[in-house]
Amino acid sequence: MTTLIRPLEKALAHFDGSYLNDGELFVVEKYAKHFGTRLLTYTLLRDRAKDLVLQTLRDFASEYPELVKKHQARCVYDLSEMLRAIANAILHDSPQEFCDRTLDWFTTVIKGYSKTTQCASAYGKLQKAIDKLLPPDCANLVKPYTDLCVEHLTRGA
Repeated sequence: MTTLIRPLEKALAHFDGSYLNDGELFVVEKYAKHFGTRLLTYTLLRDRAKDLVLQTLRDFASEYPELVKKHQARCVYDLSEMLRAIANAILHDSPQEFCDRTLDWFTTVIKGYSKTTQCASAYGKLQKAIDKLLPPDCANLVKPYTDLCVEHLTRGA
């Protein structure tokens, strides 16, 4: 099992039993300070994923009804998987890992389907659903990840 707390793992990677320096301690303190919000965000995304995806699809269908009709199952799958990856990245506090493991692969696949503009719109609508269904502190943690999705999808589109 991978380490749950990436910042703590990095701060302690070369731990030799001595005291942490101020920089190492700052990383640990920063993560601990926001852990409650990260955990709540993760839990809410996990528990409300289906509602978030359905709300997103309803809004997306108003803009791209034929696309949703034809590819609804794929849209549900992709949105659900991206929400799961975002939730994990938030809990781990690992945006770079999110980009490296999930986003780069995902955008390559979507670009292969030539649907980047439409998918970018869907992830903008996903954030709007998140803003409606999650507390502001939690929605604010998610926003950089949905922004990354839109940015990667529209880059070079």
